[in-house]
Amino acid sequence: MDKKKEKNKSQEEQYMGTSDTSYFRGRLFRTFEPVGHGAFYHEDLEYSLGEEGKTVTRVPVIVYDCGSRSNAAKERVQVAFPEKAVIPAVFISHLHDDHVSGLDHLLKRCDVRALFFPYFGIEAGRMLQLLHLAEGGEAQDFTYGLCGSPVHTLSVLLGRLEKKITLYFVKAAGDKGEDVWQNEGPVTVKFVNSGEDTQTKICGGVATNYDCKGENFLWSWSFIPFNWRYDKRLKKIADNLRERGIDADAKKNFDARELWQDPEKREAIREAFGIKGSNPNMDSMTLYSGAYIDDRKIKFCLEGTDAATGEAHHGCLYTGDYTAANQKAREELMKNYQGRLDTIGTVQLPHHGANSCFSPEMVDAIDAKYYVATLKSSEIHDKYREALREHFEQYKEEEKSIVYVTEPEKEGEAEKAKKVFGSTVMGQERIAPPVAPL
Repeated sequence: MDKKKEKNKSQEEQYMGTSDTSYFRGRLFRTFEPVGHGAFYHEDLEYSLGEEGKTVTRVPVIVYDCGSRSNAAKERVQVAFPEKAVIPAVFISHLHDDHVSGLDHLLKRCDVRALFFPYFGIEAGRMLQLLHLAEGGEAQDFTYGLCGSPVHTLSVLLGRLEKKITLYFVKAAGDKGEDVWQNEGPVTVKFVNSGEDTQTKICGGVATNYDCKGENFLWSWSFIPFNWRYDKRLKKIADNLRERGIDADAKKNFDARELWQDPEKREAIREAFGIKGSNPNMDSMTLYSGAYIDDRKIKFCLEGTDAATGEAHHGCLYTGDYTAANQKAREELMKNYQGRLDTIGTVQLPHHGANSCFSPEMVDAIDAKYYVATLKSSEIHDKYREALREHFEQYKEEEKSIVYVTEPEKEGEAEKAKKVFGSTVMGQERIAPPVAPL
């Protein structure tokens, strides 16, 4: 081995196996994918080893949600990740089609090591199946299977693919319910508590082309899910269904498909979920992603420019469809992240920024600069835009900005997306993709 190769090998070994990271350079890219009415966000690490840093490698770190009402999520998966890419962790906020419909495609295309679901029991899963059907889903859908039997559904899919995965259920604070889900085939089931830093679980599943054993990037980053289950809402939904002759109790026989085939039951189900506050998907699992070693800043850039337009704190709060408009839910969310609120620079607005989930009080409590809304070109989402503009008028002097992410003008055009600093630009509106140089 010549001296140059020996020197490079020594530097790589020094990085991979020890705490000396003097030759490690990395940047974290956060991408808010343009999937229209849906949610698909991911963070990727681009790093180089060696003094000159000429060899640059880019690898996925986490995915938060992967779904859309159209095929956009599946198309974006094709663009975002090469085939067989190793993804250490995927977090799913809740089992609603526009947040999870692309998950099966992601699992087929990539090697996902860990999957995080908000914990739910059999009765809640049955209600989710009914809601899926009431909102136009099919009983053959992957989402329908996940709602009623998540472990078995994943086991069947991954068994065919000859892949394995660890499925973590994130239990809500104070949840003392039975662990109803068990290992099956290629799926190993584990449980974590809401508010627990999952960093070590993610580092344990990273790709083989970079390591977490030293004091490198991932050991300096936190990934903290928060699952708050609003028991009153679940009870209300169950009561609404029972009043209409439908009992989802875990101890009783139940077949959502059979119920749905009965026209009278079908109307009763729609009616039960149509009552205000009767949507179990509003109990979304949130995720905080950010550094805990120091208060690093990240730079933001606009489409087509190289110049940074501003700085913000490193942390990002992903909220899914969390009901931040509900005072109790909002207070619990702020309480869980109370030590990190001043490190959050980016917030994914819950439920596309809809008034039912948006909270000015949440904006007041967090010192974030950018608020991301994933929207589509439609009349209802135009109303969301207008409402958000009105909400954020009061924050102009504080330089808090809304970031709109829109879907392609036509389905099937995902491959034409422009790439700007690791974030995707698509559609007619500009977005401000965050980039974190470390």
